[in-house]
Amino acid sequence: MDSGHVPEKVGYDNTAGDEFGQSMDFENEWCTSNDSPFVEHNAFAIVPSGLESGHEGLCHYPEIAETETCGEEKLGSSPQSPQLLVKKSKRVPRASRYVKGGEYTGGDPKLKALFASKQKTPEYHPMSCLDVDKFETLKDLLEANEEQAFTIVTKHTITYRFFLDIAEAQYPLNTKHMQVIMSMLWRRRGAVYTTGRASFVDTYSVTLLNNKYESFKAWKNKKKYNWGLDLRAFVLGKSKGQMPTTFVQHVDMVYIPMNWSDKHWVGLLINLRLGEVEVFDPCIEASSDEEVTSLMAPVVEMVPWLVIDTIGKKYRKNFSTKPLTWRRVEGIYKNQRGGGDSGPVAAKFLEMHAYGLGIHEMGMITDDSVDELRKVYAMDAYEAFIERCED
Repeated sequence: MDSGHVPEKVGYDNTAGDEFGQSMDFENEWCTSNDSPFVEHNAFAIVPSGLESGHEGLCHYPEIAETETCGEEKLGSSPQSPQLLVKKSKRVPRASRYVKGGEYTGGDPKLKALFASKQKTPEYHPMSCLDVDKFETLKDLLEANEEQAFTIVTKHTITYRFFLDIAEAQYPLNTKHMQVIMSMLWRRRGAVYTTGRASFVDTYSVTLLNNKYESFKAWKNKKKYNWGLDLRAFVLGKSKGQMPTTFVQHVDMVYIPMNWSDKHWVGLLINLRLGEVEVFDPCIEASSDEEVTSLMAPVVEMVPWLVIDTIGKKYRKNFSTKPLTWRRVEGIYKNQRGGGDSGPVAAKFLEMHAYGLGIHEMGMITDDSVDELRKVYAMDAYEAFIERCED
């Protein structure tokens, strides 16, 4: 169901003009988005280049026709959807750049051998099958030393238990779990997504919007609202040495997981070009439209103003501050077992959409495939951030 508010050509109009160019004082001490602690927190900006290797074969899902323009064709002013640019590419190993000072020294040789045995890099597909034997071996090795701790490239400190939790059916995932999963997906496909004018964004940005919503509502002159550097970094998407993902200028489609009232996760696709938000909700019957309207208010009301305030003059002149519209996507998998699986399922919805899979494929997901995809996520995240580190 949608919000019922669908203004014409929501994302862009010619009324905004250039009146939003006035600078303002930041609420913190950092001078640029690269200095903000949010950039360090936003794992997706750290390594957006290169595609990561995987360990799975393809399940029984249809192949998607993909063009051969990834990274080769210069984009014009009209955005192209990422699914049109997702070449059947192999996942190239990409090493994690940060494991805390000497704590990682090669780890358990059995674990290292488990992931070093791959001879081929399989074609990427978001619904890859689980290598059951390899997972069971990994599970046994992790359970033998659950409290072994690492500080990974995302600056999170995690243990072996962390990966077991991701893999455990119906275990509720917290923000850290979701940040690591989404960061792993971005590291794997970030170069492709960016070429398609799309970006995966840290859920922390939604938390910041929620925290500021009441003050934003009370602020009379929205043009002079003090967003702070962390939220501006959310829009600018800049990190030193990485591909830019500034909204409107470089990105039109923003994928982001959102937690609703600490109950369950949903996936959001913010389409800046159309001025709408698609909500991929695995627990769609748990919230009424009235509740969703309230939960989505910080996103749909604040994002247009934040974008206008942050992006360059050239790009904001046709961008509107009208609230975004939202609609929940119908016909996709419904998690009837409770909210414990909502996090990985929401992430999978976003990954599938970014690849080009639609409602039909999302509706083919079953409880058994959810159990499998959780284990695949655990293995991929472990491999990305522990086994493929650089000294």
